[in-house]
Amino acid sequence: MGRQRAPHVRVCVVEPSRLHLYRDHATVQATVNATPDTPAEGWTLVIAAGTYRETVLVPQAKIGLCFLGRPATLGTW
Repeated sequence: MGRQRAPHVRVCVVEPSRLHLYRDHATVQATVNATPDTPAEGWTLVIAAGTYRETVLVPQAKIGLCFLGRPATLGTW
């Protein structure tokens, strides 16, 4: 029995400021929009720490998306 290969996954980085040169998009929605519909391989959207004030809509055709980020700390001021 041979070794199984992990499926190929593409990565996009979301970062709200221009501090990092590896950023692909500034908003989560722009990153979702940039991924293809019904891709042949999965996509991981790496969401950097920051404040995102947006409503994100993920169309049904955008299958295989994985959102990865650090949990937010919520507080009341």
